[in-house]
Amino acid sequence: MFARAGRKEGFTLVELAIVLVIIGLLIGGILVAQSMVRTAKIQAFIRQIDQFDVAITNFQTKYNSLPGDTRFFANPGNGNGIIEDSNMLAGNSWVARFDQEVANAWTHLSSDGFMPDNIVYSNDASSGIKAGINTPVAKLGKALNGKGPAVIIYRDSTQPHESYWIADFSKTSSTFFNDYSLYTSVFTPMEALAIDTKIDDGIANNIAGNSSVGSGGIVGAWTTPAPDGTRCFNNSGVYLTNNNLECMLFIRVTRVQGGTP
Repeated sequence: MFARAGRKEGFTLVELAIVLVIIGLLIGGILVAQSMVRTAKIQAFIRQIDQFDVAITNFQTKYNSLPGDTRFFANPGNGNGIIEDSNMLAGNSWVARFDQEVANAWTHLSSDGFMPDNIVYSNDASSGIKAGINTPVAKLGKALNGKGPAVIIYRDSTQPHESYWIADFSKTSSTFFNDYSLYTSVFTPMEALAIDTKIDDGIANNIAGNSSVGSGGIVGAWTTPAPDGTRCFNNSGVYLTNNNLECMLFIRVTRVQGGTP
C-alpha cells in the first residue's frame, strides 16, 4: 500500500481577491491622505498671503501710505507710493537690493503689530537675506536653509505694482539679490499650478515679459537659477507636470483690492 499524499493547502481565488481589495483600499487611503495634506498646505499658504494683504491694507488705512515707504517711522521712506530699494531711490537702473524701503516694509508692519506671527523682522540683511529674520517664512515650498522660502515685497521695473517674491534667498551674502544665481526655486510646477488656479487663472506668466494679469493674483512664475521659466511651464503658459523644484512665484500684493496704489 502506498501512503496517501497529504493535501497542500493554499489561498483560494476568493481569498486572494479579498487581500488585493484590502491592499487597494490601503493604497487608496494613503494617496487620499497625501492629497489632503498637500491641499491643506496650499490652503495654509494662500491664507498666509491673504494675512499679508490684510496687514498691508490695515497699515495703509492707518498711515495712508505703504509700509517701508511711509514717513511716519524712525526709518522713514519718501512717501511716493512705491516700495523702493537704494538703487531705485537714487534713480539708477534696476539692481535689486534688500535695503531702504524694501527692507523696512516687513519691519514697519511687524513693529507696529500688524503681523499675525508677532515677530519683529530685522531690516539688516548686510550678511544675506534670512527667512524668519528679515522676512516671513512662506508656509509652502522647500528651501536650502531648512526653514522655508523667504517672502520679499518688491516692485521691479517691468511691473506697475508691488509683488511678493517667494523664493530661497539663502545663497545671498549681502543685501544684493539681483543675480539669478542668488535665489532658487521652491515650488514644484504642480504646486505652482494649484496656487495659481486658486488665486488667479491657472496660467503661468513670465514676469520679464510684463504679462498683464488684470486684477489677478499671480504676476509671474520663474525657474531659477536659470533666468527663464521653461522648466516650470511651457511656451503657452501651461505648468509642467514634474515634481522637481522648478518654480518661484511673484504674487501681486493686495490682489483682492486690485493692487497697491
